[in-house]
Amino acid sequence: MKRARLLSMVLLIGCSRASGGGGDHASASPPEPDLEAAVSVPLGVAFPPSGNDEQRAFTADALRTLCAKGVRFAQPWSTREPERGAYRWRPLDRRLSAFAAEGQDVMLTLELRGWPAWYTALTEKERRSSFRSYVRALLDRGPVASIQFGNEWTWELERFFPGDVADYIDLTNILYDEVQRRSGPHRPRVVLGSLSIGGLHALALARGRLDGVVFEGGALYSEADIAAARRQSEAYLARVTRIFRESRYDDVDIHLHPRPQPLMVSRCSPTTSTTSRRGRAWLLRAGSIVLGVPYFLGRSNLPI
Repeated sequence: MKRARLLSMVLLIGCSRASGGGGDHASASPPEPDLEAAVSVPLGVAFPPSGNDEQRAFTADALRTLCAKGVRFAQPWSTREPERGAYRWRPLDRRLSAFAAEGQDVMLTLELRGWPAWYTALTEKERRSSFRSYVRALLDRGPVASIQFGNEWTWELERFFPGDVADYIDLTNILYDEVQRRSGPHRPRVVLGSLSIGGLHALALARGRLDGVVFEGGALYSEADIAAARRQSEAYLARVTRIFRESRYDDVDIHLHPRPQPLMVSRCSPTTSTTSRRGRAWLLRAGSIVLGVPYFLGRSNLPI
């Protein structure tokens, strides 16, 4: 039976180590609890800066400070194989080597956006063959803990993917089959691309379990909105059900985070002030406080 793996950016947590000192006063506060040891599910950071040596050094230090056990980043196919059969692995190899040196488990996402320009001119058979060749070559680059095809396919399929649901299922199964051909302890787990929070809303609506969604600013969906969207949600449920049933995978990626996205705050170790100037950096540093978008690395017991 397949199990849901909650790789979700939903938790606010502080992994704090007790600091020494505090004086000899009888009324001194007790030491802070070691929350790192208390967390039963390891945490990772999704999409940290890693594009060059400076960013990777920043991220490595930040991951240690956050007590993070893993990192997730994505790769568009077009950047790795801009011309058919001509691969550019050096940027990926540098990322994998840097995270391996830090002992970080890597979750690698093969993006649904950024397809090679040459892909759409191929026949269906050639498309499958080219994707299989790409996946085989990719798996040779170095060990990753888990791999998935697509981030939030619940909306990316329609916006970016050059195919339909059947094509997505076929390529997902090609990825799974190629991973299963691998032997040894470093064979990654295959994670089904994630359900977004909006997708979960739609599923709850289609099941008749959603009366409304309320944030601090008020109701997100009115009764009229729900009534108008019910037919669309039922079609969405059918698509999700098909993907779950026909795809082969080890784990499921479920995104539970609301907006604005939560941040993980940690004071696991002393740090110096560092900043990342990457345009979309997910890690920010202010003195000894590091903020990052977290995700779970553990599995639930939810049957799929």
